[in-house]
Amino acid sequence: MSSQMTKIFPIIATFAAASIAAPSLAGGSLSTISVGPETEGWYNADGLTSTVTGGYDGTQNSLAASGTGKNQFYITGENIFGGSGLTIGDISSISYSTKKSGDASSPDWFMQIYTNPYSGSPGSSWYGNRIQAEPYLASNLDAPGGQWNDWTTTAGGTNSLNWGDSSQGDFGAGLGSLDTLKSASVLGGTGTYADAGVLFFTFGTGSGWANGFDGQIGPITVLFNNGTGTIINFEASTPAVPGPAGLAGLLGLAVVGRRRRR
Repeated sequence: MSSQMTKIFPIIATFAAASIAAPSLAGGSLSTISVGPETEGWYNADGLTSTVTGGYDGTQNSLAASGTGKNQFYITGENIFGGSGLTIGDISSISYSTKKSGDASSPDWFMQIYTNPYSGSPGSSWYGNRIQAEPYLASNLDAPGGQWNDWTTTAGGTNSLNWGDSSQGDFGAGLGSLDTLKSASVLGGTGTYADAGVLFFTFGTGSGWANGFDGQIGPITVLFNNGTGTIINFEASTPAVPGPAGLAGLLGLAVVGRRRRR
């Protein structure tokens, strides 16, 4: 085990024990978590993202990548699910919007989920599997440059996200849509992905192409099968959401070498 991985364990233990205000999802409501450039949970805190006031639709803020290295934000499954343990099977849909200068085939803000660790997990001793959805690998791709484009996990729609398991070497989208992913057997593990607990829900840019990338991301909506949901929006200054300072930096350092460079 590397010294870097050893450093992560006490931080995750502190994270699990910390008292963090999670959104209340009672009554079938949508709750909001606000994230800003200085919110604890970012990898590459030295390359801060920036909030674009009204950047998404004139009323909702967007977040612009720093253009000076990889940006990735980590939030626990419990925090995004109102304090309860979240599985991939609990997720009904994920949707968000992005705007960049490049065409549909160029890199963009992606979604990534780390599952809970288990004995013999393929990725690392601190997480089980790492699955990702890259916009340029979406089905029915229609995302011209220079405008806002919507992304969804709803199969069959325009810009329908597909998933791969990079902890098993699939940096593409070999597992297909979210529904197909849920029913698939966990690579390197047991059961299906629907049963896998969500350790971290993340969104970010890739280490191999982040320099010079200043594309924007709009609010992210995660809906759950119990009729509730969480919206992640972007504010200039927000309190800590996911855990103690330094967590995301250490996590990012541990995985950046495994992230595909394009």
